[in-house]
Amino acid sequence: MPAARTGLEEFKDVLKEFRGLSLWAVGAGAAAPFITAFLDVVPPWPKGVASITAIIELITLICAFQFFGSAGRRRLNRLMLASLIVGMITGLAYLVLFVRFTFEIPTTKTVAAGGFSCTPEALQVYRGICPPPSKEVLVSAQYEAAQIWQSWSINAIEISLLSVWIVCFCALSLLVGLFVIFQRKQSAPKRVQAR
Repeated sequence: MPAARTGLEEFKDVLKEFRGLSLWAVGAGAAAPFITAFLDVVPPWPKGVASITAIIELITLICAFQFFGSAGRRRLNRLMLASLIVGMITGLAYLVLFVRFTFEIPTTKTVAAGGFSCTPEALQVYRGICPPPSKEVLVSAQYEAAQIWQSWSINAIEISLLSVWIVCFCALSLLVGLFVIFQRKQSAPKRVQAR
């Protein structure tokens, strides 16, 4: 008779399977699931967002295991579908925000956020029209976003990018976590031995 297992031992197995599946899905070999595939489009703020994302993924997986570990197939399927939809919508929203409101500073190769509300000075230069981040606009401001956009609008974009990013990765982690939880409940199909 196999030894009784604790819930923590069971969770460690789920975590190992989650990590393996997420790394397999992105074809990466790093420790933080999912994030490695998106390193070129991480939010410009705050620094260390990859580590923050990995922690949030772990917390999402812990919650999935705790709250849905004993859920039935129908409930898990609905939750997986909702997670997939949320992940797709927020992923697309993130990419739109990233393309529209970020730019690369050529001298440092870092990504910075722009804004959507111009400074009074920029409105005078651009005749009342608040320009999107373009090479010409950024070169004229020496890649200093605060010379073009008001700081509160830059902060709003940074927070929006981070929020959508986090929701997207929570949804992806929940999707994979629920899949692992359900699959662990299934018995392996019996193999028929050839005679």
